[in-house]
Amino acid sequence: MPQDDHQSITPASFDDANRFATERISAYLSIDPVDEDETEALLRRAYASASVEEPAHIHWLDGPLQLVAVLGRESQFIRIDGDYRDHVPHCVWDDILLEQEELALMGHEASSSRDHRIRRVAHDEERRVSALLRTGALHGGSWDIWSQVARPVRQVVREAVGDRIWHAIGDASNLFVPERIHDSDWDASDYALWHSICAYDESVAMAMTCFYGEHVRPNAAMALTDFNERVSGYWLGKSLALLVRKPIVLSRDERGRLHSATGPCVQYADGWSIWAWHGVRVPVWVIERPLEEWTRAEFFNEPNIEVRRVIQERMGERFVWEIGARFVDAGPRGTLYEVNLPGDPDRVARYLLVADPSTGRDYYLRVPPTVQTAAEAAAWTFGLTATEYQPARET
Repeated sequence: MPQDDHQSITPASFDDANRFATERISAYLSIDPVDEDETEALLRRAYASASVEEPAHIHWLDGPLQLVAVLGRESQFIRIDGDYRDHVPHCVWDDILLEQEELALMGHEASSSRDHRIRRVAHDEERRVSALLRTGALHGGSWDIWSQVARPVRQVVREAVGDRIWHAIGDASNLFVPERIHDSDWDASDYALWHSICAYDESVAMAMTCFYGEHVRPNAAMALTDFNERVSGYWLGKSLALLVRKPIVLSRDERGRLHSATGPCVQYADGWSIWAWHGVRVPVWVIERPLEEWTRAEFFNEPNIEVRRVIQERMGERFVWEIGARFVDAGPRGTLYEVNLPGDPDRVARYLLVADPSTGRDYYLRVPPTVQTAAEAAAWTFGLTATEYQPARET
C-alpha cells in the first residue's frame, strides 16, 4: 500500500473500520480450536520482530489454573488442589527450570524482559502511526490533509475499532480475573492470572495496531496482533513460552455482557470457571442452585450490592416474601416494601418494586428508610422530590 496516498485512509472507510471491528470481535470471541502450529509460527515471527531470539520450547496450557500452578502460588482468589500440579505436562516443569532467572523477578515487574519487548513492538507501532496521522507526517505534513483525512480517520478507528472491541471484549475481561489484579500490588498468583487472559485485556491495542497495519502502513507488529487473537493469554520467556488456550465455554447475553442462566459463562478445559448474570460476576450458587432452595440468609449474608440485586431479580416476586417484607404503599410507579435488617445501621430497609417497560423485568430498588410513599421512592431514584417528578412519558 502506498504510504503517501491519502486516499488509502479516506474517512469513507468508516464502513471498512466497522467491518474490521466486527471481524476482530468475532475472532476474539470464537472458542473454536485454532491451528496450534500456525499460532506458534506467528509467535516466532513476533519474537523476531522484537529482535529477540525465539524460545527453545513452546508449551500450551489448558487454562488459568495451570498457569498459576507453573508461575504463581494459590491465593484467596484461586485454589489449586493438592495434586493439581500433576495435571500440568511434565515437560513444562523440566523447561521451566531454564527460566529460574526470569521467575525470580515475580511481582509487578515480573514480566520477562522479552515479554515486555515483544508487547512493546505493538504498542509502539500503534502510538507511532497515530502520531504520524496526528501531525500529517504520512502526507507531507499538510494541515489541510490532516484536518480533512487523517484526523477523521483517527476518530473512525478509535470509535469503530477501539470502542467497539473494548465494549465487547476488554470490558468483559475485567470479570475474567479478580478486581484486585488491576491494582499495583500484585502477588505471584495475580500476575499469573493476568497473563492467562492478557490477550483479551490487550485486544483493543492489538486490534488498533492491526488496523493501522492493514489500512495505513505495514508495521512490525502484525504477527503478534494475529497471534493475540488465537489465545487467551501467554507468558513469554527467554527459553520458554507458555500459551493458554481459549475457554471451552464463553457465553454472553444479547447486550454482549458475560451471562449464563444455567452454568458457567466462562469455563476453561482445566476446570477454571466463572459465573455471571448479565455482566455481574456472582458466586456459583446464584446460577446453579435451584431457586426454591434459596433463603433470606443468602441475601442478608451477601456483602456485594450488585450480587444482592441479582438475587433480588432472580427470586422475582418471591423475594419480598422470602425476606419478610411488609407492604407500605403502592402507586402507578411501583410498590414500596419494608424489611427488617438485623445488624444493619438503618435497622430497616425499604425497597421499591418497579417494572422495566423495555424488558418486562422486575427490579427491587433500595431507597432511604425515610421514604414514605411509592411516588416519593420513584422520585428519589431520579434525585427528585415527589412534587418535582412528574414525567409526561416513562421509558
